[in-house]
Amino acid sequence: MIEVKWDNPEKNIVVWKFSSPWTWEEFFAAKNEVDTMIDGVDGIVDSIFLTSEAQSIPSNAIATFRNILAKRHPRHDSIVLVGAKDFLTKLLNLVIQFLPDARHQVYFVSLQTDAYHVIEQARQQRGAVTPRGTS
Repeated sequence: MIEVKWDNPEKNIVVWKFSSPWTWEEFFAAKNEVDTMIDGVDGIVDSIFLTSEAQSIPSNAIATFRNILAKRHPRHDSIVLVGAKDFLTKLLNLVIQFLPDARHQVYFVSLQTDAYHVIEQARQQRGAVTPRGTS
């Protein structure tokens, strides 16, 4: 199961909570919901993926993760995974190697509080940079 919700009143961070087991169908339903949420606000939106409770990954993960990262909403920027175990971290790092845009937009931390620091640093670094897919 995957639950998504706004993390703050500013509506610029979405929290995705993964619970085992989850499926790609559930992921894409959550992604569609998040895309609609992003369409309803102005500005860039970052995501925090709470993965510590759900470490099992559906099959065909490499191709699917590559597709997900390549086709994100144009105003969806950083993704911070909280509590990802070694296998998930290695798998996503492998995928990221083939997607230059994603290299500086996917992060791994142990604690949710650390995710906010990573997002703040990413926001400072992007400054006035135009979001992907817009100009």
